[in-house]
Amino acid sequence: MYLSRRQTLALVVLVAVSLIGGGILAWRQANKGGVEVSAGTDASAPQAVSEPQCMVHVCGAVKNPGVYNLKAGSRVYEAVEKAGGALPEADQERINLAARIQDGQQIRLPDKTEAEAPAAATGAKAAGTPRASAPKVRFPLSLNQASAAELDAVPGIGPAIAARIVDYRQAKGSFAKLEDLLNVGGIGQKTLERFRPYLQVI
Repeated sequence: MYLSRRQTLALVVLVAVSLIGGGILAWRQANKGGVEVSAGTDASAPQAVSEPQCMVHVCGAVKNPGVYNLKAGSRVYEAVEKAGGALPEADQERINLAARIQDGQQIRLPDKTEAEAPAAATGAKAAGTPRASAPKVRFPLSLNQASAAELDAVPGIGPAIAARIVDYRQAKGSFAKLEDLLNVGGIGQKTLERFRPYLQVI
């Protein structure tokens, strides 16, 4: 059977339309599948979880006193390291470096010049005569006039260092400047800087 020119043209157009329609349908199906795979991949991706933090105040005989953030459950020694480490005069045996930190905690590293706080009174001692209250002092103190008891009230100066300062003053005479305290045993440059706001030479 022979087809006319018009019939042949109509058949060609019909075949072309069928091919184009099938291609579009296949393209839509492929894109739909790709989107579904992509969505599934995103849903299964692990999401970062922030670790709980603790904020602590590290002070005392450390190189860089200040407030630091550490991971919850960190140890005291890690907080000291965060503050630059201990100074040479630090007395690290006076605190428990293995203890866990707590949020809002102050961690104070004492130095060897500070007198150790007396143990809590118990038993008959607790019921005995109360200790005399510390003298009220006004800062800055006169380095050449302050008594040992007054010097003991300066942060960082314990009874031992206060007694040495008085002994030095009696043996050598008045201090000419605050830096002369470096001649007193147990006082270094870092320790002197802690005393400076509380003392003056007049």
